[in-house]
Amino acid sequence: MAAATQAAAVDPSVRRVILDMSHVSFADSFLLNLLVFLHRTGRLILAGPLPGRVTQLLRLTGMDAVLTIADGPAQRPGPSPSLTRRALTLI
Repeated sequence: MAAATQAAAVDPSVRRVILDMSHVSFADSFLLNLLVFLHRTGRLILAGPLPGRVTQLLRLTGMDAVLTIADGPAQRPGPSPSLTRRALTLI
């Protein structure tokens, strides 16, 4: 996941990086650092619902207040068909 997201972060043709976090069972500083890195690109969207451990990590670090989080499938922003740039969705 790290290699794919880091490659997407520097690829100008990727407009959004959407991470489906609904099945994440473990979250630590590695994941947090990756999320911070992607957040700085301005392209990161977390799709949920977020598991309790992920929610807890984001709350403890204050990242829940700065990250874009879509709570459910209906709220997940999708790429517009009219856009020439693409979105990278990691599940």
